[in-house]
Amino acid sequence: MEEKIYLKLKAGLTNSSLSERTIRAAAKRMALKVTEESQITDELITDGVELLKELNGQLSKDVAEIVKSQKEKPIDTPAPNPNPAPNPAPQDNTTEMLKRLEAMEAKFQESQKQNRILTLRAEAEAKLKAKQATNQYILSNAIAKATIEDGDTADTLAEKVIPIYDTEYKLAFGEGSVPRVSENTPPAPNKEKLEAFKKSKGIATEK
Repeated sequence: MEEKIYLKLKAGLTNSSLSERTIRAAAKRMALKVTEESQITDELITDGVELLKELNGQLSKDVAEIVKSQKEKPIDTPAPNPNPAPNPAPQDNTTEMLKRLEAMEAKFQESQKQNRILTLRAEAEAKLKAKQATNQYILSNAIAKATIEDGDTADTLAEKVIPIYDTEYKLAFGEGSVPRVSENTPPAPNKEKLEAFKKSKGIATEK
């Protein structure tokens, strides 16, 4: 992953005075947050290139200012100081730029995580409806309560939700009710019981 990111960054940095070491350092940091090649998007590379261009521009500006200050010194100068102060080195903004790059990567990863959660919940909901968990209000509530871990799939999430759904359903309609109905199951309890359950939870009921 690091090499792929490095090559893409280098391709976007034409006429750059940045060293190979600096570009590779940026690629290495970006690669730490990428687990799949599909995550190396054009947006990710573009943001990385723009940060490195900004770093390159700042370094070039610092060097130019030092050169200019040297040229503007008068020719007739006093005898050199036996203990001259060293010329100021160009300000190194690499650390700050890499921190900004890291923050950008963290934002990207959080976005990926939220998208994964939304996708898993939608896929798990479809599987649960296929298992006859058809009360939308209770189903949505149960899915929201289930903890999603890194290794979860739509199937494992659905398995976590089933006992939550069943418990919530019985709380709403009574112990004798059947949470997940089939064609041979008697009709579900009436709407009034569900509205009463919502009211007991402090949730606005339908008019």
